[in-house]
Amino acid sequence: MKGWERHYIFASKPSLLVTILTLGSQSDWFDYNHVDLSYFEAGAYEFRSRRIIDTPVDRMRIDDRPFDFVFGDYDVRQRKGVVTGCGSNMPATSLADVHIAF
Repeated sequence: MKGWERHYIFASKPSLLVTILTLGSQSDWFDYNHVDLSYFEAGAYEFRSRRIIDTPVDRMRIDDRPFDFVFGDYDVRQRKGVVTGCGSNMPATSLADVHIAF
C-alpha cells in the first residue's frame, strides 16, 4: 500500500428526512456500511504515500496528467470490495472499465 495515496470516505445517499429537518441545506447522510475508495499513484505529482479519511474525491475531474489510479467501494457488512475503475489516467490505448471483486 506504500505506493498509493489512499482516500476513504463513507458513502452517502440522499435522505428525504435529513432534507426536511435541515430545511433543504443538507440532503445527504452517510451510509456507514459502504466506503468509497480512491487510490492514486504515490510519487506522481502531488500524490504521496499516505491515507486520507473523509476527503471526497471528484472522480469526474478532468486531469490529463499520466498517473495510475484505482476507484472502487467496500461493503463493510459483506466484507467485499469492488474495483470499478483502474489503470493509467492517460493511457496510450483506451481502457474499458474493469470490474474486479476482491
